[in-house]
Amino acid sequence: MNLLMYIVASVLVLFTACKDEEKPAPVPDKLSVEPKELEFAANDDEEQFVDVTTNVKTWKASTSANWISINENEGSNDFAVTVIIQC
Repeated sequence: MNLLMYIVASVLVLFTACKDEEKPAPVPDKLSVEPKELEFAANDDEEQFVDVTTNVKTWKASTSANWISINENEGSNDFAVTVIIQC
């Protein structure tokens, strides 16, 4: 009987010791840009910069307008994006 109790107690200790550690809650994705607005002259090709601050591992910026181009449109974490307006 003592041997059976010892085996049961050992098995319970093993299952308790092998319990998965609780994983920390995931950090929510954050993204911000500065400045929030850009102003361009009406008759001049011009380039301006937007600073992207994020904890996202990779990101991509895009536009559907044919008069705007974005250089450095992919990055990881914090990055500066060049926005070019073609008049």
